[in-house]
Amino acid sequence: MKIFTKVLKINEHFNASEYIKAHQPENMWPENVAALAEIEVLDMELYLHDDTIIMTMITSDDFNHDIAMAKLATLPRQAEWEAYVAQFQGADKNQSAKDKWQPLERIYHFKTCQEFLN
Repeated sequence: MKIFTKVLKINEHFNASEYIKAHQPENMWPENVAALAEIEVLDMELYLHDDTIIMTMITSDDFNHDIAMAKLATLPRQAEWEAYVAQFQGADKNQSAKDKWQPLERIYHFKTCQEFLN
């Protein structure tokens, strides 16, 4: 299993309540949920703190991020979804998910430390 963690800095035009509402199960676009499954995302979570949204994305070990994100951009309604949520993010509506979300570097892993010390 791979875990990708990404960050999106939001600007003063960010509409938190609408962004949160758009991501509730009853408001998600079925095509986008299916698209994430199609590129083999096993799970995804979003967290909000002040002017930052943090995403965790869990995939299989053989997941190729660049290939998957390129494929995601071509799937039905994905560009439309990115433009839709961009209005709440305060982001450029023409940016792809790959362009908006920046990877975070993991600097600590408890299990690795635990294994090292045992």
